Amino acid sequence: MSDLVLSPPLSLAVPIDADLLKRSAELGKKNQSPNTVRAYASDWARFEGWCRHHGCASLPATENTIRTHLAQLEKEGLRFSTISRAYAAIRVRHAEAGERLPTLPTVTEALRNLAKDLGSASHGKSPLVAGELRRVVAHAADTALAIRDRAILLLGFAAALRRSELVALDCSDLHFSDDGLKVSVRRSKTDQRGEGRTIGVPYGSRAACPVRAVKAWLAAASITSGPVFRPIDRGDHVGAQRLAPAAVARAVKRAAELVGLDPKDFAGHSLRSGLATSAAKAGKGLDVIMNTTGHKSERVARGYIKHATVFDACASEGLL
Repeated sequence: MSDLVLSPPLSLAVPIDADLLKRSAELGKKNQSPNTVRAYASDWARFEGWCRHHGCASLPATENTIRTHLAQLEKEGLRFSTISRAYAAIRVRHAEAGERLPTLPTVTEALRNLAKDLGSASHGKSPLVAGELRRVVAHAADTALAIRDRAILLLGFAAALRRSELVALDCSDLHFSDDGLKVSVRRSKTDQRGEGRTIGVPYGSRAACPVRAVKAWLAAASITSGPVFRPIDRGDHVGAQRLAPAAVARAVKRAAELVGLDPKDFAGHSLRSGLATSAAKAGKGLDVIMNTTGHKSERVARGYIKHATVFDACASEGLL
């Protein structure tokens, strides 16, 4: 007897469920953050408009067209990181359209030269360090907005959270104990597979304790489930929806202004970089800092703490 298994006649075949097909299409897409999607869309629109203006084909684009566009971006004074992202957006758009973009050696060489000429170092916002944060919470009022912002600032700093990670927190992600607070981060910028991680946040001094600040916010807003951080209207009423990431940046800027700092120098990321900088200044080891920040690359982690350690090994020390 033959072991051959025959397919059922076409008339007996069961159509694949439409929801299953939709889910299949979702799984086949590259998982990019909303910010990345928006940035790539903006970069592509700029490239497409530039090509149209100069009578060049944007899709598919030639090596010379892409290289000249990058030179134009340099002329406009854009940073290397922005120019590099523009090229990534062009590659992504070609892939989405089914246009094979071949290896472009002169474009790659152009990027190398731009990195040398412009410098590829990131020029981020200033870190909000521990001393400044203690001054902020000492000045804070007792309005609903102030109580919420205090919790955002202290938890964002202590757990070195990105603003997207802060606003994504649900009550079920917080686990209080006698030792402090365990924060479950279900997904982050560098965790596209959704493996998640847990961060320990110990109790701090009473005036600047992240654990007590989060408890105070939950109690003041009567939040027991759903999103931890939520918008507040002018009447001090707490909404039910999730807070937008941009609100974290506004909270940091308000905090900076409160203690006499220029708010333009600070953003949501100032909390995460502030923890790394403050911990390095206090003598914490790189492994301890990376355990909290979740960095997998020592090179990237060191970039966060370089300002804190700039005086640790100075050739001029003791000479003057």
